[in-house]
Amino acid sequence: ITARNGLADDTVLSLELDSTGDLWVGTRNGLSRVRDGRVVATYQQRDGLSGREINSLLEDSEGTLWIGTENGLTRFDHNRLTKVPLGTAHSQEQVLALARGNTTRLFASTDGPAFYALHDNTFTPHALGVTRSVDCFFLDHVHRTAWMGTLGAGLLRWQNGNIARVRMKDGLYDNRIYNILDDGRGNFWIASSKGIFRVSRSQLDARSEEHTSELQSHHD
Repeated sequence: ITARNGLADDTVLSLELDSTGDLWVGTRNGLSRVRDGRVVATYQQRDGLSGREINSLLEDSEGTLWIGTENGLTRFDHNRLTKVPLGTAHSQEQVLALARGNTTRLFASTDGPAFYALHDNTFTPHALGVTRSVDCFFLDHVHRTAWMGTLGAGLLRWQNGNIARVRMKDGLYDNRIYNILDDGRGNFWIASSKGIFRVSRSQLDARSEEHTSELQSHHD
């Protein structure tokens, strides 16, 4: 499926499969909706998007599609696009990553040193303690923990309102993290600027809590 078939652009930055089975495709020049292999709709800034580059997409538990762009956040519900300020009414921060929580409806990261949590229709900022941005989330609902991969500051763990940090000097293979996947066997598989590596979650927790100085990252 390319621009010849109606896709907004051939450079795809994000994807989200919604609850109806439609695939949302975020590109560097707008958003397209794909149904049964065909582009059925395309949206641009003139239609209400906050920006043209669609960095991240997420459908929340209420069926709202959240759209992170280089110029802020947009929501799509009831067939309407609405720009949503994260901080001040004039905030135009680049939104890099989105994640869905249980008690927290939405997590959003920006190119600033904070991430935002949506409760009761209000976004609350949380300082990261680092200058690098969060590029991905992994939410552990059982342990009420948010793991965040940053663009140069390693892994962050947010638990009970506290931030802990694991970096290369702690044994992490790379500090630039693009994605985090749980294999169901006690490990994280992590995509980084140096490739893919595996690390034990228990070791990460222990290192975050300073119970041990030893952390092993496995990679080829």
